[in-house]
Amino acid sequence: MKIIASFFLLFLSFSLNAQDNTIWTADSLVGKFNVKKRYTYNTSISNGGHNIDYFNKAGNLIKTELISSITDQVLITTDYYYDGLGRLYASKTTPAGPRTAKAGFINALDEKYESLITYYEYYKDSKLKRKYYLDTLNKKIKYECLYSGDSTTMDNKWYDGNGNLVRERLDYFEKGRYIYKSELRKYDSASVIVKTEISSYANEYNSNGELIKSTFKGPECLSIRIFSYYDNGLLKEKKGDECAVNWKYKYKYY
Repeated sequence: MKIIASFFLLFLSFSLNAQDNTIWTADSLVGKFNVKKRYTYNTSISNGGHNIDYFNKAGNLIKTELISSITDQVLITTDYYYDGLGRLYASKTTPAGPRTAKAGFINALDEKYESLITYYEYYKDSKLKRKYYLDTLNKKIKYECLYSGDSTTMDNKWYDGNGNLVRERLDYFEKGRYIYKSELRKYDSASVIVKTEISSYANEYNSNGELIKSTFKGPECLSIRIFSYYDNGLLKEKKGDECAVNWKYKYKYY
């Protein structure tokens, strides 16, 4: 059960909160190189499992699967849906069965879901403005993320069942996609801030503008993250991270 819960939390950070800023680097080149599948391997723990992302020929992510390294079965699937302008308007995350749902969804969201639908909204220029999902019991917003139109900030907000703000994480970006600072705020029942934690990322880039090193400093953790790339610029590996997760990436093409 612990292994499945760990899998789900890693998968959830990709599918819902986009918390791993390194995956954005790979995403920016998927369409250019006609990537069909991207394999993401968790190398931080033994039997870490892996994600498979499926893309169409336009470079749009259409499905993500979380695969068990023990049984090779699909544990969780996310399907992505696009409008006529090619913009993502919804994604649906579904566990393979009750055992996966209980281990993953209750621990991560304090609720039991058969599936979870995330919705996306855009500015007039088609830049992402907001994504959110609802509490399945009372249909109130459980989580939302607000994006600045200039790609410099991302404001994540979590709410309780009554619609009260309980936690917020404001991420600041440089070069339009790399996090350099995060501010985590925790609220009491009256939505008053009771605790604030600041994390920083000192980023270094190569001549191609690719992130190659990020020194992360959080309230309880300090680590140096190293990134490597394939010759075509797609992300190959993130390692040296003691605070979160190490990844290896592989690709298949059309």
